[in-house]
Amino acid sequence: MNTDPELGDNLEALSTLADMGYIDKDSAAFGIAQQYFHEGFDSLSEKQRAIFNKHISPVIGKACGVCGEGIEMSALPNAYEEGKMLCSYHMYQFQKDD
Repeated sequence: MNTDPELGDNLEALSTLADMGYIDKDSAAFGIAQQYFHEGFDSLSEKQRAIFNKHISPVIGKACGVCGEGIEMSALPNAYEEGKMLCSYHMYQFQKDD
C-alpha cells in the first residue's frame, strides 16, 4: 500500500481532470493513471506505459511557464481552469497581482 500523504490529493486532482474532460474516466488510461499514483511507474507493464505516455503524461506532465519546474498534480486542475500553466507559487503570484 502506498503511504504517500499526497495520494488522496493526487487522486482527487485526477478525478477533477477527468470531470473537466482531459481524461476519460471510462478509459483504460484513467485506470492506469490510478495505478501509477498508487504503485508508481515501475508497476506498469510495457503496454500500460505506452498508454500512460500517450494519454496521461501529456495531461499531468506539465511544467511551469515561468520557472520550468513540474506543476504539482494537485495544482493542475487550477492551472487548466485558469488557462495558465503555472506552479502553485507562480499561480499564487499571478492571482495576487490581479
